[in-house]
Formats: sequence, structure tokens, C-alpha cells
Amino acid sequence: MNLADTDITQILSKGNRLRARKVINCLNEVLTDPTPTATHDLSTSLRRLLMGHQVTNQLYRWKLFRKKDLSQIQIFRRQLGNVRDIQEITLKIQNRTPVTNTAKCFLNNLIEKEIDVTQSIVAAIQALDHTPIVSCAEVTYYHSLLQATLKKSLPDLITNSYTKVASLFESAVMGSDDQALHQMRVRYKRLRYSIELLAPALVDISKAKLAYLRSFQQILGEAHDWLIIDEAIKEYILNTGQTEVDQLMLKIEQLRFDAHQKARKYFADERSNLQFFISSITSK
Repeated sequence: MNLADTDITQILSKGNRLRARKVINCLNEVLTDPTPTATHDLSTSLRRLLMGHQVTNQLYRWKLFRKKDLSQIQIFRRQLGNVRDIQEITLKIQNRTPVTNTAKCFLNNLIEKEIDVTQSIVAAIQALDHTPIVSCAEVTYYHSLLQATLKKSLPDLITNSYTKVASLFESAVMGSDDQALHQMRVRYKRLRYSIELLAPALVDISKAKLAYLRSFQQILGEAHDWLIIDEAIKEYILNTGQTEVDQLMLKIEQLRFDAHQKARKYFADERSNLQFFISSITSK
């Protein structure tokens, strides 16, 4: 990992440009057709670009976005998150839950909401100032970064990020705290997206190893999906006064429990392997 500062800045410049271009492409795709796949890709690409902002700032005190631009993007991302939640709930209710009158009513309610939120996200994209993201996609935008001085080492950045994930292991995995598991998922995304961005500067990073990192996020994501579904059905029942709830509620609660237990078991089984992986890529 004995790379010159110029090599690391070039890696960040290239990686952030690619991430910005991906966001632009995904914005256009959602404008054309806001399908669950399109909104998922946009959400993921935005998270990666925002992580690029954080990593670049931590390493060089150099920011991709000004404060007001960052605030605008984060507000938009929250709007997009609402769309993603409704689309994901709708897909899973269609595919995995029992056919009851309550389930049908809940699904119809979701479909109506999905129409509204997809229309609103298209309007939000049209209102979004694309200029800061377009700038990030340009080579010339990074000229000053190439002259910046490294303020923090790559091993320290990745180790600190992993430590934040590991600090939740006892409460999230051993203590069966669902909210802690959700927070672990958020922190894990930051770790993974940082490693992906810095991969060309790290020791012995292969596509297989990057795929291994993805497996943790997938299983945590499934657990989170069933958490928001459980919360959504309870809110729907409370607001509508539904009475035929037993079969649907029991099924969703079981799916939520199973998904969380599967995520906990995976993390428990893979904990030492993940620790070894982080050590292997941060060795100085």
C-alpha cells in the first residue's frame, strides 16, 4: 500500500467521476420509467457517490459537494427512500404473504401509494439541481484534489469504519436488538462503499472478495425490508381498523423474525472471516 499521494488522488478522482456518471444515468432511467429496479439503482448509486464525498473529505479535507448542495441531495435521497420502501413492501406482499382480505386491501393501498410516490419522485428529479453531480463527473473538477495532501491513511480510514460496524456486534447479533442490527447495516454500507472506491489502492482485492462484502449487505437488507413491512402493516391496521389480521400479521412477524435471525447467524458465523479480510487489506 505504498502508493504516492498522486496515485490515491487519481484513484479517487476516477472513482468519484464514475459514481457521478452512474447517478446521472440512473436519474434519467427513473425519469423514463420509475420501476423498482430503476429506483434501487438510483438509490445505490447516490449512496456510493455520497460515500465518495465522505471518503475524499476524510482523506484530503477536500469536498465533492458544498454544504447546500449536499443538503439538497440528502433531502432528495430521503424522498427516494420513501419510494423504495413502498415499492419493496409491495413486491414482497405480492410474493410472500397469505391471500386474505386484509392482505388484498393492504396491497391495493400500497399500489395506490406507489402510483403517487413514483409521480412525486419524477417531479423531484425534475426539480433537482443536477449541476453539482454533473460537475463531479468532469475531469477538470478534480484538478485541485490532485494537489492536495493526504491527511489520513487508508488503513486507518477502513479500520475506523470497520470498528464502527464491529462495535454493534454484541447488541445487534448477540443481544437480538433489531434497531442495532439496522444501524449495523447502515454502517456496513459505508464500510463496503469505501472499500469499493479505494480498491485499486488496497492490497489483494479481487472481484470475489468484493462479492463477499456484498453478501453481508444483502442479508442485512432482507432483514430491514421485513422490519419496514412489519411496521407498515401495523400502521395500516391501526389507521383502517381492520379486524381480519391474525394470519397476515403472524406470517409477516415470522418472516421478519426469520430474516433477522438469518442475518445474525451469518454475521456470527462470518465474524472472524470478516475481521481477517479487513486485516488483510489494511496491512501496512
